[in-house]
Amino acid sequence: MQFLFAVFCSVVYGLLMRLVFGFYSDLWQVMSIAFIFVVPLGIGALTVRFSEPQRIHSRLYCFFAPWLSSLALLIVTILLSIEGIICWVMAYPVFGIISGIGGLFMRRYLLGRAREEQKDLEDRALDAGDDFRNKGNLQVSLLLVLPFLVAEVERHIEFAPQTLSAYTSLDMAAPDTLIWHNVTRMHTISPAEDHSRLTRWMGLPRPLRAALDTLAVGGQREAVFDRGLVFHEKVFEYEPLREMAFTIRVNADEIPPTTMDEHIVIGGQYFDVIDGRYRLEPLGEGRCRLHLSSRFRVSTSFNFYAGLWAQWIMSDIQDNLLQVIRGRVEGIGN
Repeated sequence: MQFLFAVFCSVVYGLLMRLVFGFYSDLWQVMSIAFIFVVPLGIGALTVRFSEPQRIHSRLYCFFAPWLSSLALLIVTILLSIEGIICWVMAYPVFGIISGIGGLFMRRYLLGRAREEQKDLEDRALDAGDDFRNKGNLQVSLLLVLPFLVAEVERHIEFAPQTLSAYTSLDMAAPDTLIWHNVTRMHTISPAEDHSRLTRWMGLPRPLRAALDTLAVGGQREAVFDRGLVFHEKVFEYEPLREMAFTIRVNADEIPPTTMDEHIVIGGQYFDVIDGRYRLEPLGEGRCRLHLSSRFRVSTSFNFYAGLWAQWIMSDIQDNLLQVIRGRVEGIGN
């Protein structure tokens, strides 16, 4: 029962922080180091602070119990439609690990203070009554307000956007003319052809079709995904049967609000796709290697982490498209 109370206190704190950071978004951002990397410290500290004193001896408990508090916060914010599943999939590993660190910090402090007043903890119960229970209040309080202090510093720092790239390739046993035809005009992709892994698991829109109106520089191409996501593309390099490069523009206002979480919407404040490139490499003996690469922008104060997820997601999307093309051209060829 006391563990449930500890989880409850931690969830209330996390929920309040999410509401405060969301309400005062002009000052403090949810997509920030302060919220993603500092708030979990308080969640972990609260979980251990209000847990049964006997459990504090266990490092494993103090590290992993806060993971359950973070998971409970995840579920509550999803049920209340405050946060989307996609954002939490990306944030939960950080929340879990850092909340665990917060729990270990509180464990060390509580045990250290207890040793100062008890010469031999091995011969006495950890629970020293109200005196022990009241220890750590100052440290917890500092951890609880630390996100606001970090947020104040963070909002005065200008973080430069980072341009990253994703590269994928796939060998295909088919003539270049057939492969290139499927590159420039991709007919409707059925669910059975969809081989995405990460993006499907995260619930991101899946690709449906793409068509190029003119096989030349200046040609317009629309890549349509389900749930209203459309990539508007314009060709700026074109070599028949060899290479096609195109800019990518996504109008965030065109995307229905239910399509993607507001914090990772393509073309939004934090993430945007810049361009893409197909390159066809003949291998001989009726085989070709199709390359697909893209460049995209990540604009957060923690690009080192957000960039990893962006690369994984873009690579998964690209690999899926190449798998679709290979399935079609090799199926026709056979």
